[in-house]
Amino acid sequence: MVDIVDKDAYKKHLDEMVDVGCLMLATMILELQKQHENMVAYDMIEHLKELYQGQARQERFDISKALFQCKLAKGSPVGPHVLKMIGYIESLSKLGFPLSQELATDVILQSLPDSYSQFVLNFNMNEIDKTLPQARERLKSRQSPKAKNCPVYLEEIKKAKASGTSASGIYVIDINLSTTTSWVLDTGCGSHICTSVQGLQRSRTLARGDVDLRVGNGARVAALAFEVCESCLLGKMTKSPFTGKSERASDLLGLIHSDVCGPIHTQARGGFHYFITFTDDFSRYGYVYLMRHKSESLEKFKEFKNEVQNQLGKTIKTLRSDRGGEYLSLEFDDLLKECGIVSELTPPGTPQWNGVSERRNRTLLDMVRSMMSHVDLPTSFWGQALETAIFTLNRVPFKSVQKTPYEMWTGKRPKTQPPRRSLRERHAPERYGFLITTHSDILLIDQDEPRTYQEAVASPDSEKWLEAMRSEMDSMYENQV
Repeated sequence: MVDIVDKDAYKKHLDEMVDVGCLMLATMILELQKQHENMVAYDMIEHLKELYQGQARQERFDISKALFQCKLAKGSPVGPHVLKMIGYIESLSKLGFPLSQELATDVILQSLPDSYSQFVLNFNMNEIDKTLPQARERLKSRQSPKAKNCPVYLEEIKKAKASGTSASGIYVIDINLSTTTSWVLDTGCGSHICTSVQGLQRSRTLARGDVDLRVGNGARVAALAFEVCESCLLGKMTKSPFTGKSERASDLLGLIHSDVCGPIHTQARGGFHYFITFTDDFSRYGYVYLMRHKSESLEKFKEFKNEVQNQLGKTIKTLRSDRGGEYLSLEFDDLLKECGIVSELTPPGTPQWNGVSERRNRTLLDMVRSMMSHVDLPTSFWGQALETAIFTLNRVPFKSVQKTPYEMWTGKRPKTQPPRRSLRERHAPERYGFLITTHSDILLIDQDEPRTYQEAVASPDSEKWLEAMRSEMDSMYENQV
């Protein structure tokens, strides 16, 4: 019985091998068919590898070289540039060398000029999970403004003036009406001068000749009135603003707003990717804690609760948060019940009910991006910038409170005077006295130390210099510098 089963399986294997070989031969050109007609499928594959593997290696080299050397010229459109780089990335993937999503995005962002530095910073911190087509659309929508002395921009202005049209893409239409109390409503327009038609007494459709329309170059345009396009109106409808106001707390710790923000792609110093905020509703005084994982939210709340209750001598009454999983865990719920804290969870899809925390997160991230753009530091310092931002917010006035949050929280006015400086006379250390001349000049002593890597390697103490360099590199790696 076993022999019969093995024979059937072997026969099926041979039949499938013949089918695969016939299919491969059918896809080959005539010259290749003659070379492989007496081979089985496995031998065909090995022989084809010997024939074309070297060619694929050269093709991969050319494509990778073009990809990594691709740079966007200043003033050039970003859309075709990104499409070309995506084509290179897809070609490498077909050759068996796919690039990861993050690496491909980094290569594209590194090909942009310095005018996109702010966009790259924002993208790395908030939008790194987007796909390559989505990243392309974001670049197109945020394409850097053209410089006034850009040759391409000046050429566009020159052509626009010659043709009588607008260089900015905005076309002016002059409307001549018999009466100045009438309005012409374009239902396909994306933005109107009058955003509401409630003040209009009546409306009517236009007949041919009722309105004289002229475009930017003075040409007359025929105007016809059509029925209202419901599809256009529905597509441009926006959600009504949220005008409701919740009841404010009457004392410190009466209501605490909390929210978790992240993950932020750039890892902060210390391995942090998230941060959680706690904002007092009465004073708007806020706390920020950096976290490596969202699961640390419970421990950070315990740390916040112990600190504020000990400092103020009061207890937290209510905690308002969204329906994030970090707030719905059994451990978190048990802690709130044990401490007698009421948990207020906002309804699904209504972030405006937790508006204090949402606006606080947005303000903090805006301040962090501004600070990181102003200084020449690695983006991994965003954690320190975040702590500086919350320190500043706690000491500036708010519209929603009468005093600064710091004063309402501590009962003391924040110190705004500049730091005091010592008035003592400064003297150079005695151990460096031999370097200072009688004219207070400093002597620079050249000890023939190597100034380049080549000089260090060629010096008699090359082993010591190499050991010092290795020690320095190890220290930088451990500190994530």
